[in-house]
Formats: sequence, C-alpha cells, structure tokens
Amino acid sequence: MIKKLLAKFTKEDFISITEFTHKQYKKAAKSEHVILRFIIGMEVFMLIFGYFNYNHQNPLMKVYMSLYAILALASLGTDLVLSAAEKNPALYDRKRLSLVGYGYHTLIVAWGCTITTYDVRHGGGSYWVAATVMMAVSVFLNLNPIHSTAVVVSAGAYLCYLSCDTNGGFSTGMMNIIIFILIDVTVIMKNYFTLYNNMYMENKLKELSMRDGLTGLHNRRALEEKIVEDDFEGIKSVAIIDIDDFKVINDTGGHENGDNALLRVTALFREYFSDKELIRYGGDEFLILSSFDDKETLERLKKVNRRLSRVPGDVPIHISGGIAVPEPMVAITDTIKMADALLYDAKRKGKGRFFTSK
Repeated sequence: MIKKLLAKFTKEDFISITEFTHKQYKKAAKSEHVILRFIIGMEVFMLIFGYFNYNHQNPLMKVYMSLYAILALASLGTDLVLSAAEKNPALYDRKRLSLVGYGYHTLIVAWGCTITTYDVRHGGGSYWVAATVMMAVSVFLNLNPIHSTAVVVSAGAYLCYLSCDTNGGFSTGMMNIIIFILIDVTVIMKNYFTLYNNMYMENKLKELSMRDGLTGLHNRRALEEKIVEDDFEGIKSVAIIDIDDFKVINDTGGHENGDNALLRVTALFREYFSDKELIRYGGDEFLILSSFDDKETLERLKKVNRRLSRVPGDVPIHISGGIAVPEPMVAITDTIKMADALLYDAKRKGKGRFFTSK
C-alpha cells in the first residue's frame, strides 16, 4: 500500500523521490545560501535589537535571546556544511547530505513552535512566527515532500493543541491553523510535482538530443558528453564498425534501402550488445564501447555478419570493423583512433572482416 502511494510521486522510467531531492538540493544550492545568510543576518539583528529593547529584568529575555542565537548558529552551520560540500564534489555526491536539510527543516519548525509557545503562554496570541517559518522553510528547501508534510502536520497538530489548551476549547484560531496547514501541504506538494515534472521533461529533452533520429542509438553528442565526464568504467574493448559498400546499397534502392540496412544492422547489434554500449558514430559507422573483451566482441560481430548474410536483398549486407583494447593511462579518444585505423586496414584488405589490436 505504501509502495503504491509513493509510486504516485515518481515516474517509472525516472528517478526516485530520494534521488530527486538530492539533485534538487544541489541545483538550488546558490539560492539556499542566500536565504540561509538572510536568516543569519535577521537573527543577529534580533539579538542586537532585543538586547537594547528588552527589559533586562524579565526572565524571558534570556530564553528569547537563546532561541534567536540557536537559530542563527544552526543556519550558519548549515550554510558552512553546504559551502564545504560545494568545494568537495565527493561530499556533495553523497545523498546523506540531504539529511542536513531534513535536520535544519525540523529544527527551524520546532524553533518556530517553541517561540510561539512562549509568546502564547505569556499573554500573547500570535501564531505568525510558527506559521511563517513553516511555510517559508518548507518551500525554499525543496525537500522530500513526505518528510516536509510530516513535519508540518506534526507542528500543526501541536499548535492546535496549544490553541485548544490556551483557549479552553475549540476557537477560530484553531480553525485558522488547520486552514494554514492545508494550504502549506498543498503548496509543498504542488511545488514538488512542478519541480519533479520540470526535471523529468528536461531529462527527456536531453535524452532525445543524445539519440540518433533513425536508429535510436546514442549519437556523437552523447559520446562527447561521456568523454567530458570520463564515463567509461567497465569498457573492455572498443570497436568501430562500418557497413561495406553502403553507397552501392543506397544507389541501388535509394535512401530508403540504405535506411533499412542501417536498421537491420542496429537491430542485430541490440541483440548482442546493450543499448548503452552502442553509438551511431556517423553515416554508416557505429561505435561499440563493449563490456566484453576483444575476443568476445569479435565473436559477437562475426555472428552479426553471419546473420546479415541470410538477409535477402539486391545487394548483400555485411560489416567490417576494427577492435582496440583500452590501455591504462591511454585516453579513450586514442583508443577510438586505434580502432578506426584497424577498421581502415580491414576495409583495405577485403570486406566483411575484423582486425583487432591484439
């Protein structure tokens, strides 16, 4: 039941609430710094203002001053942690960093409830401090909506109890608190779904820009991004494949015939290699960042050729390729160039053959 409920907050082909919260936390870091520093400045001002304006004989002065000091220190500590994480990517990539936000959110809402309690218990009647804090912090931190809602509802239940206990029963103040909680939860959920859907659409658009329109494989842009991110872990061999006599295939049956040949080759590649390994390198060339060693990659490509030979058509379809093995301290771009040179040798010495670097 809980899993089904949580599934309503995510999309099956996208990230979980936890992953989204972490990504959004990183994305909104700059604005959070500004808000945290504003809170620090405001609390320091309240300390100075309160010191010179409170009745120093009033025992509550120390309580209020301590509360403002605690919030200022908590805000400063949170800001320093985020600043340190920005300078240390390894720390920022840890999802546990979001716990800092959860802790700060819980603390600042508890702070608002505490200071409101002191005010109400000593003759005041204002709930605005707790209300403002709950609304502002719940929205700007962009945390897990389940967590934010739980904190806000818990704080709201406490404020209702406080109002009921102070007024001796149900009052319009309690009704205002309930209405406020409903509005706050609505804002939290709306904010979450808006941000989540925006990130989902951005991801889909980015993914489309990384795919070849005809074959659906990753394109050169996707390869360039992998090179920038150095995302080649687990790659044991690199192959560049070319469809032999592709110009003849195109000239014989037109571009439709050429497109069909590309799609046949792509379909067979998908049977022997995973989607993330396949890249349309350009024209009739394919790049395979294989998770198999050069021998296994060679065997799989030979199977592709054997199956292509059984495809009927005016012009037989077969492929040639070069396979290179990545070496330590050698850039992936150099390995790709090596595979390209081996492909050139294979094409020069015949059709439907593969050359390897070992």
